[in-house]
Amino acid sequence: MLLAASLMDISVLLFITVLVSEHVTPALNTAFPMVPPILTSAVFFAMLLYIYWIITELLLGGVSLGRVVLGLSPRSQTGKPLARSKLVTRALRKLLSFGLSGLNPARPAGYDAAAGVVWFAPIAPPITRPLGQWKLQFLNGALSGKAATLSTLLATASDDQIRFGRDRNWAGFAIDKDGQKGVSSQHCSLIVKPDGLFLRDGNGQGKPSTHGSFLDGEKLAPNETRPVGTAEIIGVGGVKIRIIR
Repeated sequence: MLLAASLMDISVLLFITVLVSEHVTPALNTAFPMVPPILTSAVFFAMLLYIYWIITELLLGGVSLGRVVLGLSPRSQTGKPLARSKLVTRALRKLLSFGLSGLNPARPAGYDAAAGVVWFAPIAPPITRPLGQWKLQFLNGALSGKAATLSTLLATASDDQIRFGRDRNWAGFAIDKDGQKGVSSQHCSLIVKPDGLFLRDGNGQGKPSTHGSFLDGEKLAPNETRPVGTAEIIGVGGVKIRIIR
């Protein structure tokens, strides 16, 4: 998709080059008689492309003709809009490298990877593994580094819920109190449904967690059930768990 948008932009610039070069190239050839006309046109196109990048990448935050037509927008890896500083960082890296780190269509451009930019398009299907193959990985605490797939965790559950808490008789993923500050006995649950993954605070019977449940740092209301969506990090009190899609 991104390659198609870039080709569209380049095609427009080539068309402009052809239209304008008959007026600009003679003047350049007169000023630089030793330079072949074809090279003069190439230099003019390169200058036009660089000016186009300054306008679209730096001033407009990545908005170009091709991207608008295809509905592409720059986002974070969690699907959230990017801060202006990230877009400026990306644009400066592209301008300083003359776009050379983005020539390989088989991998993300270097300036996109460095700024954490992912291009989203509504017409492109999501590239993720089946829900059951998603993994949960503990990022801190006594279970740090431990991971398991949703299908593995659900295989030992009595329903479609993966429960977290200190109560081993209730939680499918028991978290010991020692070293796990802020985790309630019956803290929260991940609910797996055909239409996606949901996080529910509390024990599902009206008792909320004491220190809260979080999605990417945003606290759920007591007893709230919220779609996980594109969130990457679940917070169970002070414990952080990464969703690996």
